[in-house]
Amino acid sequence: MRVGRVQKINWKLFETHSFLLRESDEEYGGCGGSALGALTGRPAREIRKLRRDEHWPTHTMRMYLQKQRSIMLPVTINNIAGAYSLKDHLNIPKITNKHVLLLCHSYCKEESTWVVVYNNFEFHNGDITQLRPLDFLNYPIEDAYVIWHPSWKK
Repeated sequence: MRVGRVQKINWKLFETHSFLLRESDEEYGGCGGSALGALTGRPAREIRKLRRDEHWPTHTMRMYLQKQRSIMLPVTINNIAGAYSLKDHLNIPKITNKHVLLLCHSYCKEESTWVVVYNNFEFHNGDITQLRPLDFLNYPIEDAYVIWHPSWKK
């Protein structure tokens, strides 16, 4: 996970109760495309056009989500833990299972993968599975983002 800059964020503002995670058998052209489809509901044929090669770089993900009016907040060590002192511990705004997360995991030496996490479920390449916390150790997080869209208001 990235260190990032020290920044206090009120994560509670970006919770949602109306995001719907759906399985999909559409061919989005890989994990990044599938994640974008899950986050936006846009058709696979539109999203596949974004892919330049077999990779889905962060800037492609960010640009597309911004075009769809989504907010993409980086989750870093410093905006989760580094922005707060021990005396603030009980009042630190936390990321909860009501946040929509976009994570890039290290999968193996040559490969990373994008997943969407919401409400203790993980969406990867069209499949939804129960979140397995040890995956965060076995497939370390490279990048993490809270995603929020105005249509997901409470």
